[in-house]
Amino acid sequence: MKCDLSRAANLVAEVWIAVAILFYSISGLGYLYFGSVSVIYSDLWRIFQRCLTLSWLRFALPRWNDHPCFFPNLLGIIDLHFFHGKQAPFILLGIVLTIATTLILLVLIWRDKAVGTTSRMVAALIVVMSNFWLGRDTTTAIGFFNCFSYLVLCPLAVAFLWLPKLRSDSPHFWGAAVAVLIGGFVASLSYGTGLAVWPALLLLAWAARLGTRSLVVLLIYSIIAVILMYMLPLPPDQTFYSVRQLVEAAAAAPVSMLSWLCRLIGSPVAYVIAGWVSQQSPSLIAESWIPLWIGVAGLVLAIVAVASSVIKRNIGQNCLKFTGFALITFALFAMIIIIIGRAPSFRDMPSEANAPRYFFWSTLFWGGFLLLMLERGAKTRYLRWPIFVIVLAIPILAWPSHFSSAVADRFVRVNCEVAATSLIDGVRDVKQLSFLAELEQIDALVPLLRSDRLDMFADGLQDWIGLNETTLFGGKHKPEKLTGQCSVDALLQCDNGAPAARVVGQAIEKRRLNPIIRWAITPVSWIFGQQIKKGHLTPKTWVIVDPAGVIRGVARAWPVSPFINRIFYRGKLNTTDFVGYIRDYNPELKYVVRSADGVLSDEKIPVQIPVAKLTML
Repeated sequence: MKCDLSRAANLVAEVWIAVAILFYSISGLGYLYFGSVSVIYSDLWRIFQRCLTLSWLRFALPRWNDHPCFFPNLLGIIDLHFFHGKQAPFILLGIVLTIATTLILLVLIWRDKAVGTTSRMVAALIVVMSNFWLGRDTTTAIGFFNCFSYLVLCPLAVAFLWLPKLRSDSPHFWGAAVAVLIGGFVASLSYGTGLAVWPALLLLAWAARLGTRSLVVLLIYSIIAVILMYMLPLPPDQTFYSVRQLVEAAAAAPVSMLSWLCRLIGSPVAYVIAGWVSQQSPSLIAESWIPLWIGVAGLVLAIVAVASSVIKRNIGQNCLKFTGFALITFALFAMIIIIIGRAPSFRDMPSEANAPRYFFWSTLFWGGFLLLMLERGAKTRYLRWPIFVIVLAIPILAWPSHFSSAVADRFVRVNCEVAATSLIDGVRDVKQLSFLAELEQIDALVPLLRSDRLDMFADGLQDWIGLNETTLFGGKHKPEKLTGQCSVDALLQCDNGAPAARVVGQAIEKRRLNPIIRWAITPVSWIFGQQIKKGHLTPKTWVIVDPAGVIRGVARAWPVSPFINRIFYRGKLNTTDFVGYIRDYNPELKYVVRSADGVLSDEKIPVQIPVAKLTML
């Protein structure tokens, strides 16, 4: 009877794990694809300005903000020269690196035959959650920064995969040495936290009893990596802290540094808790004592687990323990580098230690910690199921923060696209531009982007303004079954000081949905409470035309299908909105909007002027 109950419990757990892995993998990839910022954003304005004004070598070699970023900078150069500076290649590459890293870590844990199938599936769930939980979206929802981070983590996973073959008696010793060397150096030269790979590999090699020759090889690699990093040129704008400044900041506040480390560790768990309490509470909880004491508990338990493995040196034959030890040690060293490197900043602004941009690294800590606990539970009869239950509850506990982050990412993406539309039209919409970057950075880079036709200017929509509508698409036009409405939303100024207006509207284009597609998606639509019978799409590109037929502005929409909106976002997105701008706006004229996705629509939506007087923004 006990055997039957155990088998039934294992079967239920395995089914739940399979569903959770599938759910978080698909939702995580979908949210990254639909929610990643699709135009130059945040620090990228500063980075890309340097790329466009410096030679490729002077751009790629220096440390930026004291980070060695050689390989990500090479990607930036390739993108600007071959992909017109668009962000889609970064988004797709970041997704590919995320998948590759997850698969490599799954290979590491799945080849452990010392534990049962259920334990390995639980470990697989931990790995998937560590990589696809969207609470890390401050990093992962920006394609370039996602590439930064996974250019550290993916080569690191490769190094972990090959490290066990670095035994002195292994026939693959030198092949493994080359693989570990390449993985370690790519990680080291991709981001500042990449340097944590070397102490992590040294500690891992010691705990796995790899032998003196292996330790010497890794030590030599580590010394070369440190020397190479400090041989890189300093940032040209002096955006770095000297060693003396870092030492002084650390010596002045050792207790504070420990507190910052604990907050760094505990913040992701506090963020998950905040997702259940209130949408307004993440910052309040993050600044409370909750992440501090969660971090203290996690750090103490991690130190005990790591110290035990270092003393016993018993992880060599246990892949589950090896992987957990590898992740937790790397994450600890990475966070220590962050604390030391940002000590002067944390001293002036302690709340920065709770910043979500560090969740990428602290989430790895908890992933490694759970793997170590899982390995311990697999050997201890009374711990096995309590640990299973904790891990199996994580997908449910993490869902509110996962979903709210996805919706917030889509909000940021759409607002950044609206700001990009204002730049295409040459209108200074300060409120929207604040989503992209500082105005000084935008003003400095936009002329370069426009002249080289990069990023939002790559499609040439800005060239339409001032043309007669009959010159577009060779005069082609056709009925699009288009219905909608739009109106002037705000009065603004063009970049040359002329009057401008922001136009906001909603429209749909009725299209016949292929019966095969409708039959395929209808059962899923029933599950989510909305049957799809007709195809309602919003055109992506619009032109705003004055009475003389001259194009005075471009408008854009960022639609997702009703099916995607229902499945991924529970119908919370506005999928029919479009926003555009009118240059040289004259309120006495009557403007119309026409869709322009490859052909002009016969239908014209009049631009309404509100009765209430609009104020200049």
